[in-house]
Amino acid sequence: MKAFLITVVVALLLVAAGLWYAQNNPDKLPEDVRQTLAVGEDVTPPARGPQDYHMLQDQGGIPRAEAERAGLVSADYAYLCAYPPLRIDPGIEQISSAKCNSKLYDFSYRFNSTHPEDQVLEFNIHGEWDELTFGFGFADDEPSDPTGMLGIELIVQGDGKEIFGPELISPVTDPIFTELEVKGVRHLTFISKRVGYENGFAPLLLDPFVKSREAPADAAE
Repeated sequence: MKAFLITVVVALLLVAAGLWYAQNNPDKLPEDVRQTLAVGEDVTPPARGPQDYHMLQDQGGIPRAEAERAGLVSADYAYLCAYPPLRIDPGIEQISSAKCNSKLYDFSYRFNSTHPEDQVLEFNIHGEWDELTFGFGFADDEPSDPTGMLGIELIVQGDGKEIFGPELISPVTDPIFTELEVKGVRHLTFISKRVGYENGFAPLLLDPFVKSREAPADAAE
């Protein structure tokens, strides 16, 4: 037993000596070993906030963990998910990891269009922002419409006045990505309208956010 304990102690000392050497002499180690032994190195992605709608269109939305580290509301931008809705009709839900056009969006809203009435999602943005950015489309697993007669119209209103739409999309069309002027707007309203009564489509409002026009594109990078 004594010999076994001595062997274990020696082995632990050798391991400790090896780790000490690796940490103090990383340039003498092979590249793959250096990466493996990078003890304590922070390899998490940098925190990013939403600044450019091309981010939504080309890359998908900012991952939730990065967005939360950057802050869901800052002096330059605010995710709408950080505002309690003034109105959110039954069937509308906030969802994470919505996949649209092969890209993931973590701060989206899904309109459950099985209800006969139009569905409304409204926020108070306090007249503090200059621009609204969002995507609107369908999840990649949304059933198609073989008749080609059904779809969803999106209308966006600022203080009751139409500032976008009606824009018609269906599961076979590309999602919409756009940026709208909302300077001075307090009440921001999204209205999902069905085309065709027997319409079970559930469109997605993708990562909507508002921002200040003066915010530089790389402010959160």
